[in-house]
Amino acid sequence: MINNPYYSYINPYTNPYINPYNPYNQPAYIPEHRQEIPFVQGIEAAKAYQVAAGSKVILFDSEDQRFYVKQTDANGVPQPMLIFDYVQHKDPEPKKEEVDFSQFVTKDDLEKIIADLKPKRQKKEVADEQAV
Repeated sequence: MINNPYYSYINPYTNPYINPYNPYNQPAYIPEHRQEIPFVQGIEAAKAYQVAAGSKVILFDSEDQRFYVKQTDANGVPQPMLIFDYVQHKDPEPKKEEVDFSQFVTKDDLEKIIADLKPKRQKKEVADEQAV
């Protein structure tokens, strides 16, 4: 091993490119992206919530159906806080068309109209036959 010229390329503890104890060989620390939902108790707690300079945060109210958007400028001066109420939206139910029955004729009324038209039709047929 000592006389082997390739030993340093194979052994991970002597090769600087794959040495696990080499601090330059360690992967960069990548912080986890955590999505935390900050809850506050009322508008006074939202006003007191600390926000870093030049950032924006959404705060959910644990006592009411509302949320707040709080932001600061680059100097850390707070901007006016925005207050929103949230409501669950539901799919609208299909609208049922109401039928106006006054536009339609009942069977009895139709038979009455036909009975009234029969004598007039017979008179017209007789008049047409005489004209020919």
